[in-house]
This record gives sequence, structure tokens and C-alpha cells, in this order.
Amino acid sequence: VFTSYRALLTSQMHIESVTSSYHELEEKNSKLKDQNERLQELDKLKSNFLATVSHELRTPLTSVIGYSEMLLEGMAGVLNDEQREYVKTIMEKGESLLSLISQILDLSRIESGNLRLALTHFSPADVVKVATTSVIPQCQKKQITLDVDLENGLPMLHADREKIGQIVVNLLGNSV
Repeated sequence: VFTSYRALLTSQMHIESVTSSYHELEEKNSKLKDQNERLQELDKLKSNFLATVSHELRTPLTSVIGYSEMLLEGMAGVLNDEQREYVKTIMEKGESLLSLISQILDLSRIESGNLRLALTHFSPADVVKVATTSVIPQCQKKQITLDVDLENGLPMLHADREKIGQIVVNLLGNSV
């Protein structure tokens, strides 16, 4: 009887210990769930903030680029060579900034699941050629020679041409 009673008490202690551990795990699980929901809310707020700020920055920046183009075309009078260089620099830096803002918008769209791809068939060689033209000024400033060696007969790609071009420009820019 004593042995059975001892086994019963041991079993009851074990059951209470397991029950207590189970309740602690339930509480921790509930706290983690609440914290996870809060993090998801904060992530949505961050994405909305980035999208709003990016959108608001694009509008005046587009105007700066547009006015730079008009100045370069001589719509406000003839510019001397030094002024043309300054306006070209303003326009190039504006376009670079616009590209960064577009990337931030794309990131927000990716996170929210709203990024739409414009799938087309295109030649990768054409994308590489266009991408290199945007990196050549950086190469020249750093006295880097950029050689493009593309094989003939590369297969056509079926993808978003703009996004692939953006990837190639980013890779080339990082390399420079």
C-alpha cells in the first residue's frame, strides 16, 4: 500500500509539474502571438510610410529632371559649356535619385504582394547594352575601362525587361 501510495503521489506531482509547464508554455505562446501580430502591424506601417514618402518625393524630383531637360534643350536661353555640364549633372543625379526612389517603391510593393511584372520577350544583349550606357559616366570618373563581351545567339528572355535592366545596372554600379 505504501509503495502504491508513493507512486500515486509521484504521479500527481509529475502531472502537476507537466500541467504547470503546459500553462507557462501557453502564456508564452500567447505573448509571442501578440508580439508577432504587433510586428506585422509595424511592418505594414513601415511599408505604407515608405510608399507614401517615395511617392511624395517622386513628384518634385520629376519636375527637377523636367526643368533640367528644358534648360539643356535651350528653352530658357543658350547655356555655356560649364552651365550645360552643371545642368547635366543635376539631371543625372536627379535620375539616380529617382531610380533609388523607384526601388524603394518596388520594395514596398514586393512586401505587400502588389508588385506587377510586365513580362515580355527580349534580348539580354539589348538590356546589357542599355545598362552599360548608364554606368559609363561612373567608369570614366574612376578611370575604369568597361568592356562588354556578349556571345552571339544568346536566347531570348521572358521576364520583366525593366526589372532585369535594373538588376544589371545595380550589379554594374556595385562593380564600379
